[in-house]
Amino acid sequence: MIAEIESASAPPKRALCVYLPATRMSILDPRLETEPALGHCPCSDMLVLFVHNYPIAMIPGTCLDCISLNIRLSELRHRPPRQA
Repeated sequence: MIAEIESASAPPKRALCVYLPATRMSILDPRLETEPALGHCPCSDMLVLFVHNYPIAMIPGTCLDCISLNIRLSELRHRPPRQA
């Protein structure tokens, strides 16, 4: 009964509006304003992919995985274009 009274007096929660563009850029697109990067989550053995300082994806991995995957991501982004 106390929970019912508390929930009745609490203000209603607002829905979070998220804008998603119609076309999404690839993390390999050289026109991105910032470099996408992987960061290591200190609370667990997870790596977080950040694009424009927003977390996009989480994958399991260690600190050494984070370093090697950041190097590989940089190599992929700065390689010469493919031949036609």
